[in-house]
Amino acid sequence: MDLFFIPFLFFAAYVGYKNHNPHARTMIGALLGLWLFTVSPYIHFYSETSASSSVLKYSLLFIPLLLIVVIGFTRFATKAIFVHSSISVILFIAGYLVSAEFDRELKSAISLHTGYFDGQPPFRPTRQFDQNAGVHHDATPGITLSIPDEWRENHMESTNSLYFTFSQDDKILAEIRVTCMHSQELTLPEIVFNHSGAEYNRLAESAVCYKQGDFRACLLKEKKSQDWEKRWRWIAASQLREQFVALDMVQYVEEPYFGQVFEYVMSSMKLIPPSSEACPPISMKWL
Repeated sequence: MDLFFIPFLFFAAYVGYKNHNPHARTMIGALLGLWLFTVSPYIHFYSETSASSSVLKYSLLFIPLLLIVVIGFTRFATKAIFVHSSISVILFIAGYLVSAEFDRELKSAISLHTGYFDGQPPFRPTRQFDQNAGVHHDATPGITLSIPDEWRENHMESTNSLYFTFSQDDKILAEIRVTCMHSQELTLPEIVFNHSGAEYNRLAESAVCYKQGDFRACLLKEKKSQDWEKRWRWIAASQLREQFVALDMVQYVEEPYFGQVFEYVMSSMKLIPPSSEACPPISMKWL
């Protein structure tokens, strides 16, 4: 919650506290709880996923809070009876339970409504490596993808997770790693926000989200570092089932070929029903 609203929130709580009618206190407290735990989080999410201005965002947040304060000063509050306080408490409990149970569904619906995934794919679908590429399957995350034959397929010993490497003279020049994220509780926009926020402020140089087939996807490009030349994270979420998959793509030398392969792999990616709803207990952060 923005610090801007804290004084107003305390003022609204103070108005309810000063009211000697216990039913009024209960009513105002329940309405404040409804605003704090149910209304404001989704307004914040709406503003983050849409192109709306800050004025609209703060208006949507401030007006309900202002109405609660106004109600606290009216005769309706001072004359409140058990029925009024009961209805307010029921609204608070119902709103909280609905938001807790259907949080991801509500946020997914909001992100679709705001056009968050209406962007154009940041690359042109390509089939330029079809003649010398093989199709690879990974049942745990539920994916198939194509990758040129000169890339080596590997599996992590601890989790059997799939990854590919391109080497010359025993030196790895680029990597592509598949990450299973079905247990991810966040929505796809929230994952992007986390990578773009303060904790990951060095990571995301750009982020583009779009629809591809029966899934939604976001491509995050990281800033160039002394450790790598290019680093991308591509995250896909199925629209048919609870399924999140990420591709981490890193190249350590300047070579246009690797960028072309990354785009080819993303173009070829398909989601299939995973073998398990659970993912191996590995880090879901960047490599």
